[in-house]
Amino acid sequence: MKPTVEYKLKKESKWLTASAVMMGLAFFLQAFDFLGLRLIQGVDIREMIIFMILPMVLETVWCVYVRSHKEYSAKFGGVLGALLCIMVFVQTLFCGKMFLILLCGIACLLGVITLILITWGFIAHRPLGFMIFAAVVAIRVLLFNVIGYVTDLNWTEMLREVPVVAVLLSVTLFFGAIFPMRKE
Repeated sequence: MKPTVEYKLKKESKWLTASAVMMGLAFFLQAFDFLGLRLIQGVDIREMIIFMILPMVLETVWCVYVRSHKEYSAKFGGVLGALLCIMVFVQTLFCGKMFLILLCGIACLLGVITLILITWGFIAHRPLGFMIFAAVVAIRVLLFNVIGYVTDLNWTEMLREVPVVAVLLSVTLFFGAIFPMRKE
């Protein structure tokens, strides 16, 4: 299999700005949850690493990546987005029933494969990536009852689920900010 297109980031794109805003929202909500609402002494170190430190590091790297230099290849964004999807799956392993873990695992694996294949130029269809990630976001929102947490004002669960949805939306919006450079 040979790459057929090379994608670059369009830095002036509103999609990229929206992606950075969604990732910043996820960062802020996680920081508020752990540093503002919880007693750090009562939080298990494994939970702190999986739900706060690792996500916040990846979110920071994402924001720096999308807002820094003039023009980057989209390959690094694909790898970083794949790491974010894997992080979402690992977080799901600790918060749910087996059926939800299985469905989210399949959705995240599909997202990782899509990101790598599209951003590395093996598949030249950005809208396909956008649609697949929109489906991943919809699966997460519907299966984990995110809408119910928001309407019931269940702050504890909302502060755990909304950042995950914001991360997935940020990666979804990334597909609008890449454009092809050359075709073979």
